Amino acid sequence: MTPRKELFIKIKERLQEIPQLELIDLHRNQFESEQFPNLFVAALIRINKITWETMVEQNQRGDSTVDIVFYCRDGWNEQHAGTKDHNGGLTEMDLLDEIADKLQFLRGEQFTALEQFEDETVEQGMAGMFSYRQSFSTMIYRKLAPRYSNKKHSISKTIKDGIFNERRIKNRCTFRFCGNRFGNRHPNRGNDYRRNDGLN
Repeated sequence: MTPRKELFIKIKERLQEIPQLELIDLHRNQFESEQFPNLFVAALIRINKITWETMVEQNQRGDSTVDIVFYCRDGWNEQHAGTKDHNGGLTEMDLLDEIADKLQFLRGEQFTALEQFEDETVEQGMAGMFSYRQSFSTMIYRKLAPRYSNKKHSISKTIKDGIFNERRIKNRCTFRFCGNRFGNRHPNRGNDYRRNDGLN
């Protein structure tokens, strides 16, 4: 599993513990599309850029930030005038605090504990919707595939191959200097090198 996937899955699992959230998903600008139903109480997860630093032994370390973009019906301005929320218009604020409590210091195997460093309202053009962004920082670790792989060699096979090649060299030299069985002369010498095995 890649660090980004683990980060997204861990955050989504933790946010699923909040029953008021109707939609938890990766941020894909869903609410900017007119075909997408936008009357959800939603938390969209956005993993921003990662600044990587190369370490030893194919390891990498990266600084990253994660945004939780919160969408809610009624909107921020309505909480002071005729809101339909049962808690006097403070439901959005309660949800924001609960999201921060769930994600603060959340950690995984490939990322360090999340730490919230910023939150602010988000300007958007959807009527009747309130949007808010909460940002968390973390450090991500991953291991790259090695450039070189180990390969096993058999010492006994290498020794056998060496002996076989040595014998081939010796036999070749014997043939060159002794001639063939019919007593051909060596091309570089005038003497007739005949075999003494009785076959001449």
